[in-house]
Amino acid sequence: MTTTRPKAAVSLAKKTPAKKVVPKVVPKSPQVFKLAKAADTTPATVLQAAPAALRLFQVNAAPAVQVDTAFEAYALPTTASPLQLIDGMRQLSGDPVVQASALWGMMPHDFTQRTGLTGDALREAITARPGYDLYFCHAHPELEATYHNPWLQAEVSHPNFMLLAAAFLKAADLPEAPLYMLTHSALFATGHLLVASPAFWTAYMAFIDHTLSQAQATLGKTARIALFEEQPQPGQFSYLYLIVARLIGFVIGSKNQTWRVCKLPLPPETSLNPHLRLLRELKDTAIVQQSRWLTACWGNYRALYLAHTLGKTWLSTHLAAVSPKTLQMGQPPVGIDYAYPPTMAGQYP
Repeated sequence: MTTTRPKAAVSLAKKTPAKKVVPKVVPKSPQVFKLAKAADTTPATVLQAAPAALRLFQVNAAPAVQVDTAFEAYALPTTASPLQLIDGMRQLSGDPVVQASALWGMMPHDFTQRTGLTGDALREAITARPGYDLYFCHAHPELEATYHNPWLQAEVSHPNFMLLAAAFLKAADLPEAPLYMLTHSALFATGHLLVASPAFWTAYMAFIDHTLSQAQATLGKTARIALFEEQPQPGQFSYLYLIVARLIGFVIGSKNQTWRVCKLPLPPETSLNPHLRLLRELKDTAIVQQSRWLTACWGNYRALYLAHTLGKTWLSTHLAAVSPKTLQMGQPPVGIDYAYPPTMAGQYP
């Protein structure tokens, strides 16, 4: 289940100087939002020609904490902002030395615990798949099988998340449809696990800044205080961060996006049990075939699986909250290269 690979990128040795990239955010139509790629963007460099052109940073949580030697240690800006990780990405994106790299990314301090990858393994995975503008992954592939979309999964840990997310998107003049959509597993992404070209980072950070500014200026007082002023519970991400981290879906989920995108498989993929693999495949097939019947089959199977694994009490308490009241059928991914591990083939009940 793999989309067509992009054309080969130019070699670093033959790369001509890139023209100045002007970030641009294209306004949405009622159906489509597109983060535009500047027409004169230089293609991503083939990393096999120059591995040093890939710069990977890791947040240094404390001076005494040892950072993976495959990463460059990075100290986040010392602010009280609930968007420290986003602030760090913005700071790096504005650094001309970092922007001179072919690709770069900033990983959290617990990257290996989240993904099962070391820094060297991440570098190898990217180098083995050259030629993309954006590499992303999803740290919790089991959620791709049991949730309609990436937004709903936050409702259990953050009550009323969906209400605040809807208010935010409306205030930012973004479509609310992704909140209620059946979403293909290839479009699930962890928003701070990104490695991309400088051109992508410039455009993406401009999109994030524009969205935040418009939402903050337009939100009602109650929602604005809840999102921009209230501090998160200890050990939890803030509501605002969870929303911003999911905005990457407006890029990779647009049928008109022109960036070359690759979703990297993670080791947790291989530990998915047969039911989770089948649930994910059933949901993806329902989307590809636009089948309401298969969607209903997935919904029933999902409820049985959650009742068995989490208990009937959990199901009766949370099922309504993590199910959209009005379900919209999503579309298959466009322009995303993704592949699940071949060891999963045929391993069903």
